[in-house]
Amino acid sequence: MFNVNTTVDAIDNDTSDGVCLIASGGCSLRAAVQQANANSEPDEINVPAGLYNLSVLGAEEDAGESGDLDIVSGSEITINGAGADDVVIDGMREDRVLHVLANATLTLNGVTVRNGSLGQSSSGGGINNNEGTLTVNDSHITGNITFGQGGGISNFRGTLEVNRSVISGNLALSTGGGIMNQDGDVTINYTTLRANQLSDSLVTSFGGGIYNSALFNTMVINNSTISDNRVFLDGGAVYHLIGNLRITNTTLSGNTATRYGGGLFYSSGNSNFGISSGGNRLVNVTVTDNTAFGIDSSDDSPSPGGGGIFVRGAVPLRLTNTIVADNNTGGDCSNDGELISLGNNLDSDASCELGSDASSISGGVAALVSLTDNGGPTLTHALEANSDAIDAADNSLCPDIDQRGYARSDGSCDIGAFESSAVAPLNVVTAPPLSNQQASTENNPPEASGALLTADAGATVSSNFAATDVDGDPLSFEIVQNPQLGTVSLGGGPAGTLFTYTARPDATGSDRFTFRACDDSGACSAAATMNISITNAPVSSDIIIQVAQGSGTIAGEKQITLPDVDYSQPLGVFRFSVENVPTDPDANLNGTVVTIRLPVDAQIASDAVIRKLNINQVWETLGAGPDPQVTTGTIDRVTKTITLVLRDNDRFDLNRSLGVIEDPIALAVQGAGEGVQDAPSDSSDPTPATDGSATSDVSLSNASRNAPIVGGGGLHPLWLAVLGVVAGVCRGRRR
Repeated sequence: MFNVNTTVDAIDNDTSDGVCLIASGGCSLRAAVQQANANSEPDEINVPAGLYNLSVLGAEEDAGESGDLDIVSGSEITINGAGADDVVIDGMREDRVLHVLANATLTLNGVTVRNGSLGQSSSGGGINNNEGTLTVNDSHITGNITFGQGGGISNFRGTLEVNRSVISGNLALSTGGGIMNQDGDVTINYTTLRANQLSDSLVTSFGGGIYNSALFNTMVINNSTISDNRVFLDGGAVYHLIGNLRITNTTLSGNTATRYGGGLFYSSGNSNFGISSGGNRLVNVTVTDNTAFGIDSSDDSPSPGGGGIFVRGAVPLRLTNTIVADNNTGGDCSNDGELISLGNNLDSDASCELGSDASSISGGVAALVSLTDNGGPTLTHALEANSDAIDAADNSLCPDIDQRGYARSDGSCDIGAFESSAVAPLNVVTAPPLSNQQASTENNPPEASGALLTADAGATVSSNFAATDVDGDPLSFEIVQNPQLGTVSLGGGPAGTLFTYTARPDATGSDRFTFRACDDSGACSAAATMNISITNAPVSSDIIIQVAQGSGTIAGEKQITLPDVDYSQPLGVFRFSVENVPTDPDANLNGTVVTIRLPVDAQIASDAVIRKLNINQVWETLGAGPDPQVTTGTIDRVTKTITLVLRDNDRFDLNRSLGVIEDPIALAVQGAGEGVQDAPSDSSDPTPATDGSATSDVSLSNASRNAPIVGGGGLHPLWLAVLGVVAGVCRGRRR
């Protein structure tokens, strides 16, 4: 057990001594996590009241030494906070807050996780559970941002349980404003997901509150409220793509989708691996006051559908004792698939096709009171005395309690999540503070976050403003200070987050402008800064190296940029290596395929050949193959593609370890420099490698000056600089 006694963020002095101690004295939260990671036994970390800013900067490392707090593989850690209102772990918009790695376990009790931010397309703005086990109890996950998936929490092939918590005001640009689940099991109990949102992406904007895609896994939501979430495309509250889904005693209220499914967008589900009690079902759920505008893009005529529920696909969604009523634009239901009533449901506009079910009420009067605190841990819609839902449910299928945890005790259940005659228990589940569930009389201003963009001189780049509002108010954006080296224009999509920056043709260096977000009450954020890096290469040509999926392991593709060159002349040498190459004989017989794509405007001479350095430090022209014993290579002059089939430990592999292939390469003209014994040397290159990726299994370094040249063994002065990483993620690993 470790007891944190300082809010200073600092690393531990010595993780091998079992003592939580930082250089300035005391036990920091980061040091306690490091010590717990180093301990093979389960550990508890007790955290007193305080603001814990994660100020040791540096993302993209997984040992907890900088940036987020990493729970490493094999660790089993419980963090006990003094209460979510009193213990705040703040990511300071520099990195996410917590990262649970594969085969690690984290239980989080009584803390607030806020201001995590990921500027790249990564997962989990607040917490990323990557093939681990994460339990969140009595906590708040709020104000986190990611340009990828899961603004609040991302669960990738892991197990996630959330109890008695509030997930609010988080933002993602892809899927899952509050929670993103992919191929994992999720259970949510007595929890509020409120005012989470996705930005206006026309490609992937699904699940303002929750996104679920889990073919062989299950998501269960009990006794919870999902309200005031917004999404640009589908699924304002919940977007269910595939897998098992069971929602019970839960309210979906006031959510908005620009296209379909304001409350729930239900796709294909999973017919082969359904829940044993009857597949994908909503039981005693209330779906009301949701909106779906039916807008595909700003140029399309609206075709509203599924303000409450939108169903698509062949796998049925079944409703029991459920209210789908008084939804706004888009109506209660849109059934483009199989929406099946199992009895005792109620809709208000007859769009849910309940007419053939004698026990259900089609076009009924729900008479719901506004969402408010009616006791219990979450907000609910009470029933007025004239509601058709009172005593109209199937008693045999009613849960023993309603959403609040109150007993349904009169023998005649009400339809929906709220039981009008319920009896409060003696020990009521503690509710989170109302300020975290609904707007109070005091309006909270939004928070805006800046970012870094790259633009070519004279070119245009578009992106989205990032801002959150814990009240769930609609936001607008305005420029505070204009850029000096270009222009910026606003607009795009109903959410209005899109902006476009155009750099002047003569622009060089860097530019910036500031903006702020304002809610509909006039409260505005502090100004946030968009920084623009302007590139000025006269002719920029890219070479992209890829390893075929399944042939070795690749965590990302590296992109390198060359100055304008004549590709009929030899290129300077560059190095690359491939790791985790399969070592079984059959795999090596097939070879590891590496594809090198040259720029589309590359001029490749008809007699160009591929040269590789062999283990005797001699440049040798590759054969076209196939040859199961040695590396071969071909050039496609039409597609400007070089294809290599590498063989582990052949005469070209400079790394004699099994499973790793290291190969310098050059493109040359036939006869030029053949047999030159002048090997590349990293030490001869004054420019250090800049690829810098700790997670990639394909690495590039700057090319040596020692490349063959036309007409003999001279030196070519060209070297390459790795400038960045294009989007690409290793199957089975996500950062």
